[in-house]
Amino acid sequence: MVRTLIAAAGLLLAAPTQAVEVPGPVVTPEWVADHHSQLAVVDVRGKPATFAKGGHIAGAALADWGRIRTEGEEDGVRLRKMLPDAATFRDLMREWGVDNGEAVVITSPGSSPGHFAHAARLYWQMTLYGHDNVALLDGGNAAWKAAGKALRTGATDPARGDFRVREQRRELAATTAEVQQAVADGSAQLVDNRGLPYYLGLSQKSYVQAPGHIPGAKLLPYMYLTKGSDVVTLRPAAQLRDYAKAMGIDPNAPIITYCNSGNVCTAGWFVFHEVLGNPAVRSYDGSMHAWTKDPERPTTTMRLE
Repeated sequence: MVRTLIAAAGLLLAAPTQAVEVPGPVVTPEWVADHHSQLAVVDVRGKPATFAKGGHIAGAALADWGRIRTEGEEDGVRLRKMLPDAATFRDLMREWGVDNGEAVVITSPGSSPGHFAHAARLYWQMTLYGHDNVALLDGGNAAWKAAGKALRTGATDPARGDFRVREQRRELAATTAEVQQAVADGSAQLVDNRGLPYYLGLSQKSYVQAPGHIPGAKLLPYMYLTKGSDVVTLRPAAQLRDYAKAMGIDPNAPIITYCNSGNVCTAGWFVFHEVLGNPAVRSYDGSMHAWTKDPERPTTTMRLE
């Protein structure tokens, strides 16, 4: 895995000795239960009220999805739903009880592909800021419960952590200028992780100024990266590789993933970069929101590339 190759360098910079290291980008409920006392568990919720009422893993910190992304700027253009700056992200992770270099397991309710995407977005941000000792709980809290493990109700109050950010790994993120270059010269495959209606231009988010997709982009809807209904887990690596190939994507060649606002495309990034081990994968944070800010940038409708 790519994350395993880069973990060694990152861990050398971490001050504390690691009590435990995650075995890969995805972990099982059994692994989390066996190492629970040595982990920080961060539970991403689009509806924060469900954390206390619906149940969570003991000791988990509530990560309000609405705070994970912030307003930002690219080349003087104001954008929404973007990567927080280093200080903001550091303070957020400290609030959620994460220590520098500590093993972190990101979980979610686990009952929809969107839950996986939310968790993958936080994972991407942590990795971008240099924290490699992190994994996703496959199937989230739904898998935890299905494995016969208890969920707790009520609020939690994790002790403040000492999380540190490092210099951004810019090789994990794509700018609008880099996407323009890929459109012009084919230097990277553009992969659209939205559903078919958005790709064709039949549907359009309010913050996206033009319908359709970036010219030349291949379609790979994020909702089929996972399987199951009540418990939604990642598909096997071999099946994910075949899925990409069936959609005309070379999983080993350079890739830029995107969506409407930089959320579900991190699920695509996670699959290609972390699971399939392609080091040349970037996620376009601005996505269609940023791309369509300039009406001179083209989009394509009603055509599969």
